[in-house]
Amino acid sequence: MIKKYLTNLIAVVIFTVGVFAISLQVDDKYVSEGIWQSVASTQFNSALCFIFSAIALFIINISYRPLWVRFLCRISVGLTMIVAILTLIEYFTNVDLSIAQLFITDVAAQKSHANIELIAALEFLGVGLILTELTRGKTTFVTQVLLPVIFLVAVFITFNYVSGLNYLSNLPFAVNTAVFTSLSIMVLCFGVFYSAPLRRLNYTYQERIAGYFGITFLLLTIIFFSVSVNNNDLTSNVERVDHTKNVLSTTSSIMIDLHEIESIMSDYMLNPVQHNLDEINRLSDSVSKDMRELFRLTKDNTSQKSRLDSLTYLLAYDAANRNASIASKKDSLYNRVLTAEMIYA
Repeated sequence: MIKKYLTNLIAVVIFTVGVFAISLQVDDKYVSEGIWQSVASTQFNSALCFIFSAIALFIINISYRPLWVRFLCRISVGLTMIVAILTLIEYFTNVDLSIAQLFITDVAAQKSHANIELIAALEFLGVGLILTELTRGKTTFVTQVLLPVIFLVAVFITFNYVSGLNYLSNLPFAVNTAVFTSLSIMVLCFGVFYSAPLRRLNYTYQERIAGYFGITFLLLTIIFFSVSVNNNDLTSNVERVDHTKNVLSTTSSIMIDLHEIESIMSDYMLNPVQHNLDEINRLSDSVSKDMRELFRLTKDNTSQKSRLDSLTYLLAYDAANRNASIASKKDSLYNRVLTAEMIYA
């Protein structure tokens, strides 16, 4: 008894989701608030496909279907497939068919991202094919294969969002699918599975084993991608940590050398011996070498590079003042020597 009305309930829920998504596209007053933001992430045409699919699924699941009701069911399925097919043509031919303008105005289309994502278009096409078969009262092998495939793809995309692993980052056509869209497709697949035409199916033992193997394969695939992404993230984090450590170490070395130069410079001004000048020159060369290393480490970071440019200017200014002080000290010593020679001459 529960299964009998479960499909109808799911159809009503999907229909409501589609209506809410469209209303939020038209009036985005509550888009930034909680769950409404997730609902609003569903594209306009995706919401329409959900509405058409829900209408068709509800009609398929009822026992008494007058002629006009069956016609409405076929129209709903047809519209779902038309939107999906046109979207696929647009993706594969790179020709702008203005699919969004099929149902909404240019202004509304610009306001919302109306077109369906590629993977969602494929899933809606599959749903349309399944509903087409069910309207004829058939449950062919195509339906039995497409339904779990669509469901598992939606699960795969949803888990990508829920886990936060982003293992689909290299597949933008899958990542761009809104999480609420994939969740709704999963629920829609549940409704199709428990619909009246499929309720009469009796799977053999071999088919059930094959289904279990399919689910196991999906779980192993998710685990594989998750582990792979975690390993890549770990490697990337280790590289970033090493890079940061090298930057900090080089920066610390520069600071130490500059403090040493300042200290030796103070000693030189009090006791101008050649050894102090040699140490200053050695430390200055070390600072220059470390600065070149810093530029190499931060060549891909624009903000750090701009700071290094400022630091280079300050170091050059400091070196110029230091050289001027050394030259002044040498001149002072030279004048003292001349004065002493003149006195004792």
